[in-house]
Amino acid sequence: MELLSFVPIALGLSLDSLAIAASAGSMATRLSQRRLLQVGGMFGAVQVAMLLLGWWLGGELSRNVEGYEHWVVCVLFAGVGAKMIKDSFSARKKTRDEPVSLYGAQGWALSAAAGVDAIAIGGALGLYRLPIALPSVIVGIIGALMTIVGLVLGGMMKRVHFLWANWTGGLLFIAVGIRILLYHLP
Repeated sequence: MELLSFVPIALGLSLDSLAIAASAGSMATRLSQRRLLQVGGMFGAVQVAMLLLGWWLGGELSRNVEGYEHWVVCVLFAGVGAKMIKDSFSARKKTRDEPVSLYGAQGWALSAAAGVDAIAIGGALGLYRLPIALPSVIVGIIGALMTIVGLVLGGMMKRVHFLWANWTGGLLFIAVGIRILLYHLP
């Protein structure tokens, strides 16, 4: 995969962080620059950790699926995309009136929930035995930036739902999965 292929993947992974941060930002009274950087760094770091875990697992699995790894990768990407789209429907039914805290244990739990998709994407990269250093840096930076953007936008828009983020990310992952599959089919 070329370098530019990782940017849309990182954007897709970070859209959950954007939506969670926007929700929290819409309920916050004021966020300092220091707090924005802390929360963004936390979400970006968790995205990287999840990506690395998936990459390691994918590398271990690669010996068992050699020859049809493109099918496995397509299913992983499409599965993550379908899950994100499905989550956007269930998010409409659940609205929260209590504040969402991005600090302490709740913040770490929310960043892990936002980053769980990175395990599957990292696994796909590991199946192909691709280098992980550059994708990790890209995912971490974009994840942190999108979290900060979400906090700021949420603070500006107050209680606007960011369900479109799950749709966009889901469609992006499905498209990437299909592209990978079509590239490898004869």
